[in-house]
Amino acid sequence: MFKGIVITTLCLVGLYLYFKKKETPTDQQIHGYIDEGASIIDVRTPTEFNQGHLKGAINIPLSEIKRNIANLSPGETYITYCAAGFRSSKATKILKASGFQYVYNGKTQKHIETILNL
Repeated sequence: MFKGIVITTLCLVGLYLYFKKKETPTDQQIHGYIDEGASIIDVRTPTEFNQGHLKGAINIPLSEIKRNIANLSPGETYITYCAAGFRSSKATKILKASGFQYVYNGKTQKHIETILNL
């Protein structure tokens, strides 16, 4: 019985990791999405945004994501970013849970700048 539980648990963990990896785009994919016109959402506070942001990024702080969903198009591609990657991850999950298929966590401004060679 114990052996069966261990095998089942390992299978479930393996499936989780497989599908989680498939949802995480590579840097090359993020670069491609941006080249194809993805909108970039900076989920930091307005103060952080005003201290510097990616060219063309729109500022929708994490605390305001749910209130601004109606202003976004579920069929459009979005890349989120913040200062450390935590808020952008949360914003990505909120948007996906709200029916947005093409939203990806770009992690940080520095990470995206590195991807784009800026």
